[in-house]
Parts: sequence; C-alpha cells; structure tokens
Amino acid sequence: MALRCRISPGRMRSAGSVLMRGCVGMAWVFVDVDGTLCPDVVQWCEAKFAAGDRLVLWSARGREHAVRRARELGCEALFFTIVGKPSTLIDDKGWSWIRYCETITTGWGTMRHS
Repeated sequence: MALRCRISPGRMRSAGSVLMRGCVGMAWVFVDVDGTLCPDVVQWCEAKFAAGDRLVLWSARGREHAVRRARELGCEALFFTIVGKPSTLIDDKGWSWIRYCETITTGWGTMRHS
C-alpha cells in the first residue's frame, strides 16, 4: 500500500527539532512511523541529519515494523536507532517534561507545531 503525504516546503524550513535539545546543543529528533513517515518527512529528516541532529525512529507497532518501513522508504541510515515506542516512562517531571520539547504534528497534508 502506497502512503502519501505533502508538507509545505515553508513548514519544513521553519520546523525545529521534533522533541528535545540535548545538553550539548544537539537535537534528538523522535519520528513516528504510521501516519507520519513519508517521503516529505524523510526529506525533512535528511536536512536534520545533515545538520548533525540525531534521529530516532519509533513505532507503537514495534521495532521490526519501524525498520521495515524505513527500508521501504530507503531512509534507515538516517536514524541513530530504531525502537518500539516505550510502554513505561520514568521521569521526575511526569508528563510535564514535554513542555521542554517542540512537537510537530503531521497529518496527511499538514505539519503543525505546538
């Protein structure tokens, strides 16, 4: 099944890190698979990779699914690691840690920052 999405080039240029800046200034960018990873997002990830950011591909469907999709799109080498989404998160801030992150919501045809 072919998946398609379009993200306006202006949105991609203005897009920052998907999740979190590390303590040394490098961004860690976490990218979801289903409903997110498509050729336009791969192009955006290529620019982040070229800028020195570390990308992590993850999926609630597990690592094998994420690897298979990355291989289909020819972008597996962009990712520092590929993992399943965590089932448990341990953090002293609970869910409030998300306020330190930029999130980019993708849908087929849109890319929104929050």
